[in-house]
Amino acid sequence: MSGEKLERFSVEQMRISDREEEERVINQHPQNDSGSDGADSDGEVGGGGSSSGGSDTNSCITNAKRLKYLPESMSKLHFKSPLDYIQVFLVTSKWTNLLNSISVREFLLFRKSKEFHLQRNTSARSPMPADLILVNTDTTISDCLNVRISIIQPLKIVFSNVNSFTLLFQIFRNNSILSAPVIERSTSPISSPIPTIDLEHTVTNVNKGNSFQSDEDTFKIKGVVDLLDILALLFSISRRHKQSYSYSLSHGSPHTYQQSIKQALNPLQSTIDKIPEDYSLLRATELLLKPTTPFKSHRLPVLNSKNEIVGLFSLTDIMYISQRNIHLFNGNSTKKTKELKLLHPVITLNSDAKSSEAFSILLANRITGIAIVDKDNGRLLTSVDSRDLRNVPIDKINFSNKSIFDFLLEKYNGEIKTPAVIKENETLVDVLNLMCDNNSQRVYMVDGYYRPITVTTISDIVAALLNC
Repeated sequence: MSGEKLERFSVEQMRISDREEEERVINQHPQNDSGSDGADSDGEVGGGGSSSGGSDTNSCITNAKRLKYLPESMSKLHFKSPLDYIQVFLVTSKWTNLLNSISVREFLLFRKSKEFHLQRNTSARSPMPADLILVNTDTTISDCLNVRISIIQPLKIVFSNVNSFTLLFQIFRNNSILSAPVIERSTSPISSPIPTIDLEHTVTNVNKGNSFQSDEDTFKIKGVVDLLDILALLFSISRRHKQSYSYSLSHGSPHTYQQSIKQALNPLQSTIDKIPEDYSLLRATELLLKPTTPFKSHRLPVLNSKNEIVGLFSLTDIMYISQRNIHLFNGNSTKKTKELKLLHPVITLNSDAKSSEAFSILLANRITGIAIVDKDNGRLLTSVDSRDLRNVPIDKINFSNKSIFDFLLEKYNGEIKTPAVIKENETLVDVLNLMCDNNSQRVYMVDGYYRPITVTTISDIVAALLNC
């Protein structure tokens, strides 16, 4: 990535021009008198010669196209139908124009830069792996997160012949990730030697020059598997054999743990959306918020022009960009959360409930978190979500005999994480800052006795930000 583009992504420079500069640019590029909003002669902007020229929508596109920082790669906006205008340009402001001027590919490149990771080191967020990690459908449950890594440009795919179930969460743990895309190879498995790495090293230490991909090999995205998917499968196996979950972990048959990872894929993911890398951040965000299944996706795979997976794009990415560009928001950002209707009923669980019950609720409802309250007075103590499984050794997960509160105590060495709480008069920007600063996926509103009464999630905030 060129130094010029990296500079544009820096915290200080990641902004669009002020009104005076925008007018100067527009004056240099006068609008086409025909009302075609200044589109190129091939007519790609404006729907390829559609009759919608001169509309408010096309005017919005014109203004977005003429912004100072619109990348050259985005100088031609490709749309399949007039409906795409409605999806992308429902609102226009300096903030949404910024999102429209940056492609997902540009953001993914910036996210791998040293500058990005230096900025993220100042936050509470766990380190992000520099490379994409994927698993194949024929990878077994016990091996899907092992340490034998092969490089298939531009992918990283997990393979292994090790049969130890205790290594189930190894790569998820080593790389501090919660999920990975799953792909399916269309040709026979490659017989070439698979390079290995030491357990103490991360996947970024693998020699990236040793690619063993065959020209005939193609891969198809099958979905995204996460820790909750794997746990759901293991819960199911335990119930099927009428065993406790902890017993199943230590005494399960080899056949149980050598099942294909595709058994853990959610069947609803057959309709999973994919984000082309040339999409703008605005269109990509709308795809994330699109209710394609009963469960919202917090991250989606990004594909290049060859349909190869080149990364993941998540709601957290948008939160990161948003906090550093608050100065571009319009008046909606100062509205109260109640006015924006961002307050929703909260699901609570007593602190003495079993861990298995807590994670079963997460699995069954695919919700992002549960409020854990005192069993006597209902006071909010903490919250639990799938991220609490991050970096937990498999032999430390004993869901049957441990309360959720004790599980969290052990996980965090006796220090229970404090949930983020808000008051009724908090604004959208207040909640955005609170969630980013605390690396939280949700915030709770509490009453005078500190009992949770509503919850606001990251999806709610990102959806509201598209109207700023």
